[in-house]
Amino acid sequence: MDFRLLPSAPWLFALTVVWSLLPSDQPTSRPVDAATSRPTTAPALEAKVEQLVRQLGARRFQEREAAQRELEAMGDEASALLIPHVTHKTAEIAARVAAILGTPRDSALRVELATKLILSTDADWMERGVHMLFAAPDDAIELFMSRTKSARGRDGVIFAPIREQVEMWQRMRRMFSEQYPRILKKNPEKAESLRKLHEESVLYYAEAAYWGAQEALLDAQEHPLPDKPADDSASSAPGD
Repeated sequence: MDFRLLPSAPWLFALTVVWSLLPSDQPTSRPVDAATSRPTTAPALEAKVEQLVRQLGARRFQEREAAQRELEAMGDEASALLIPHVTHKTAEIAARVAAILGTPRDSALRVELATKLILSTDADWMERGVHMLFAAPDDAIELFMSRTKSARGRDGVIFAPIREQVEMWQRMRRMFSEQYPRILKKNPEKAESLRKLHEESVLYYAEAAYWGAQEALLDAQEHPLPDKPADDSASSAPGD
């Protein structure tokens, strides 16, 4: 299916509804359990998390389950340390880390996880990361745009189409937010219908961003970027 549709199509302008009016998705990451968590120094916490991550790949099922339960009990305290392992080379560990992390409540952690998934270049992880961004609250979106603004090289190539779709989505949302009160006042039934249609329109932007990133990645692999910009001064001789 080709998602590269014209975003400026009239129906999309008319049907896009402010995303902020919809209830946000429920985070799936677990809070810190005060009863089982104790203050831990950063080095000790890091060592503990690393030990438990290794245990997620243990041969005995009971050991893997015990490690996952303990990491889940740590909550967001351990999330930042788990994010690098979400694309672990061992499939069992990667899957369990992803299940533990879910969708972090904290915007910074959410953006960090989404970015890690996108830059993994794995098709499934990239798609999950992109959709995680488009389902994020405004502060997370703004943080992503700020952090990726100066991305260069391969990262910049991957982020460019995602940023483009985010900007288009934000413009459409602002446009409808100005029109929605008038529509609601004149025709509440039509306004409700448009509100529901917006829930689907955001998926369009997320899919367009994902496929755009995939296409950009493939193009970059076929035509690799130079490691550093060409130095014009090195190829031009001074005048006689």
